[in-house]
Amino acid sequence: MRYGCLMTITIKNVPDEVHQELKAQAKEHGRSLNQEILMVLKGKEVVKPQGAGKRKGISQEELAAIRALRERIGIREHMTLEEMETVIEEGRA
Repeated sequence: MRYGCLMTITIKNVPDEVHQELKAQAKEHGRSLNQEILMVLKGKEVVKPQGAGKRKGISQEELAAIRALRERIGIREHMTLEEMETVIEEGRA
């Protein structure tokens, strides 16, 4: 997607932990820090705390089994507003 006019913004006073989380997430996604921030601003990514998904006490095999089960039964990491409303209404019925 091309834009007619690209703007530059400066964000001041970013806490070090937020900067480190964004850097780690950018590296994980194979993007530059700038590209990662753009994805977050566009709402296509969320900033996840470092180590998210790497819970202590769960082996990689257990984590893989949990992910496979979630996929098999149709649980995604993020739900749309419409999906949440449907689940809430079904729970009230």
